[in-house]
This record gives sequence, structure tokens and C-alpha cells, in this order.
Amino acid sequence: MGARNPQSTAVIVAICLFAPVAVALDPIGPPAARLSKGQFSASADCSFSSMDLDAKGRSDVTTWDWTMKRVVWTFTDKHSLKLKDFDKNSVYLNLAFGLSGNLDIFLRLGSANMRWRNDDDWGSAIGLGTRASLHETGNLKLGALAQFNWHKSHIHSIPFTTIANGNSYPSEMSGELSIVEMQFAVGTTYNLDNRVSIYGGPFLHFLDGNLELRGISDVSVIPEYEFHLRNSYDLDHVSEFGGYIGTEINIAESISFNIEYQHTAAADGFGMSLIWRF
Repeated sequence: MGARNPQSTAVIVAICLFAPVAVALDPIGPPAARLSKGQFSASADCSFSSMDLDAKGRSDVTTWDWTMKRVVWTFTDKHSLKLKDFDKNSVYLNLAFGLSGNLDIFLRLGSANMRWRNDDDWGSAIGLGTRASLHETGNLKLGALAQFNWHKSHIHSIPFTTIANGNSYPSEMSGELSIVEMQFAVGTTYNLDNRVSIYGGPFLHFLDGNLELRGISDVSVIPEYEFHLRNSYDLDHVSEFGGYIGTEINIAESISFNIEYQHTAAADGFGMSLIWRF
């Protein structure tokens, strides 16, 4: 693959790593099975997406007295948080295997860059899934896909104000963000000719995650007091309905390229893959 199309591979990798985001939708691709029984494929997958997320959680404020060398008191408050324009870029190595002519399974290994409030980090990402052919007639094929993805990244430093017991505690906070996503899609693939096909259909997107933030604030009328802050949130984005459309182009006998767009009421995603079948 590298010897025959080095320019295509370089372009895909460069776009995946450096393109700006327009969270969290990973490529779907043609929904029907693409491999014959016993056949393998390897692909470079990447996606860019932006999403608004709702978070519910709690804030803990522990007051430390440096003079007495002990905790003076602790406050806890429950509240919600809106994560606006939560962006994610992801890049994967996708390994797939044809269990039969109508069923593929695949494993994704890679990294995801999750960005919120101008803080971003390339963290680990892993996914798995399956795609099945349901019906085929002429140039039209109906299929279904299910995929599951997990991402984890670190938050290095963001300005954040913790609210507890009616008081505000501004500070620079760091922490960790992890999300689990599920996508279920059905759709059709239509072959325009031997080289080009178009595909698309509806899908459901589920997201669950955790956001942990920690920091220290010394905003106090009492210099001896230091406030240790911890904010824990559950991210829950249940049953978001959307649609996708894409095209796949055969650029060599065993090499193809596809590009697609996904949309839900709360998210937009753009993905592409360079696939080698062997």
C-alpha cells in the first residue's frame, strides 16, 4: 500500500493530526459488510467532531488551615454544567476481519484529542464493532453497524470557578476526562459504477462519561486558609438521533478511500478512512 500510494497515506495522516475541528462522532463507513470470508483489511481512520454536552455532578471544597495543620471544614454542593463546543479529533488504526461474506468485525486502536476551554490532550482511544449485510439487490446493498469506542485524556490547566455553599472559588484546575460512545446505524450503499459508491442512513448515538477536576484556591480574607477543590461530573448524552452520508472511491484493486459527514441535533462530525484489503 505504501509503495503504491504514499501520497494518499501522507495526506490522510496529516489531515487527521492537524486539521482544525469545525464530540465525538467516530467514522461509520459503508454500513454493510465489506470483506469476504477469511479476508482482512487495515485502514487509517480519522474523524473531527464538535458537540454540546450536559453534565451533572458535585463540588467539594475542603478548607485547610496552615496554622493549625488540619482541615477546618468541608462543603459539598450538587449542580450541573454545560460543556459548550466540546471538540474531539481522533486517529485510528482499524483492523477488520470477514467472519463470513455477510459479517465483518473490527478493532480500532489509536488516540483522541479532546478539547474544552482551550485545553487539549492526545489520550488513548480504543474501539470495536461489527457490520452486517442484510439484503442485496443489483447495485444496492442494505446493512447495519454497531460500534463502541472509549477515549481518555487529561486536562492540564483551565480557569474554573467552583461554587459551593453560596461562595465562589476561582482557580486553575486540572483533571481527567473519559467517555464511552455507542453508535448503531442502518443504511444503504449504492454503487454508481465500479469505482464509486455512495452510502448513508440514520443512526443512534449514545454517550456516557466522567469529568474530574481538581485545584487549589487561596481566595480568602484569612491568609492561613487554603481551599482544596474537587469537581466530579457525569456526562450523559442519551439516544441522540442523527444521519450520515458518505462516498467510497476505489483508487486501486485492493485500496479504497471513503469520506463522510454525520449530523445530530447536538453534534456534527466529519470522518474519512484509507482502507487496504488483503
